[in-house]
Amino acid sequence: MQKSSSPRQTFRGVTYAIFGRLRKKASRMGIAITGPIGDAVKNGIKLHWNYDPVSEQLDVECVSAPFWIDSKQVSENLRTEIEAVLEQSRAA
Repeated sequence: MQKSSSPRQTFRGVTYAIFGRLRKKASRMGIAITGPIGDAVKNGIKLHWNYDPVSEQLDVECVSAPFWIDSKQVSENLRTEIEAVLEQSRAA
């Protein structure tokens, strides 16, 4: 594994309901988000998250990835998936 050069990403306006939708989406992708703070590993990619329901802020980071996967691409994919849920919530 290589250490990620991808910075932590911060998302604001993440209500508890939105965090629940993100957890379900992650679960469908095989990633168990078991609580507001944690780590998960899938296919050699290690992710870390920290959700604060009081400030409605979610921080996510690709901590490490195998050499054959660009951690920056993992971070971009995370951003795309999270922003899609945020957009759906705003439109509802």
